Amino acid sequence: MNYYTRAILAFGIPFAVVAWAPVPHLHIPEKLDVLGMIRHINANNEGINSVNDKILKDMENINRQSDTTARIHNGLLTLQQGMSEQDASLADLNRLSSKQVELSSSLNRLAGILATDLRDVQQASASQFGSVQKLLETANSLSRLAQEVADVNGSIAGKLDRATQASGQVASNMP
Repeated sequence: MNYYTRAILAFGIPFAVVAWAPVPHLHIPEKLDVLGMIRHINANNEGINSVNDKILKDMENINRQSDTTARIHNGLLTLQQGMSEQDASLADLNRLSSKQVELSSSLNRLAGILATDLRDVQQASASQFGSVQKLLETANSLSRLAQEVADVNGSIAGKLDRATQASGQVASNMP
């Protein structure tokens, strides 16, 4: 117990009992007015209690706000984790799109090679068509020549037949 508390207990209680009793026109010096000091201390204590209550309410408000801050922090952590997962997904998508770009480039090169090969085939086909046309013309020419040869051979065969008949008649007419 401190000095003031002991002083109040020692002097205050007896004087407090006397202070409650009405005493007309009694003037007590300020230094000896224990009841006045107690009232002053009580007023100060009420002010301190009021300030303490305000401090307590402010602390509770700070506590609520810190709880809100903690909830916001937890929400931000969850958001950060989600963003990290999304970042990982985006990195995967980036790698996948890079692979798709490589595949598209490879397909583009392959399409270029295929177009070149098809042009070569077309040129070869056109050349072959020309050669086939020449062969067809040659075959038609050979066919005409063969027909002419067949006609000439037929004519010769007819002449040979007649010559054979004439030679057979000449031989039969010979003595």
